[in-house]
Amino acid sequence: DSAISEAVVDGDVIRFNNVEKAWVYSADGRLVEFVNGNPTQVSAANYAAGVYLVKMQYNNVIRSAKVVIK
Repeated sequence: DSAISEAVVDGDVIRFNNVEKAWVYSADGRLVEFVNGNPTQVSAANYAAGVYLVKMQYNNVIRSAKVVIK
């Protein structure tokens, strides 16, 4: 399965495609949230505005994406 993990900001939610686990890090490298169990989304309502790094795992492949919370 060559599906590619992705994270997309939709309002105050980060939506996931093809993700088994995800780690959300703030710009200064702190772990903000970890989600497990094939998440489809995570609420970003309590996140401060700024840039975050989302690390996603799917089929033992880890990808990273930068997301901006407004």
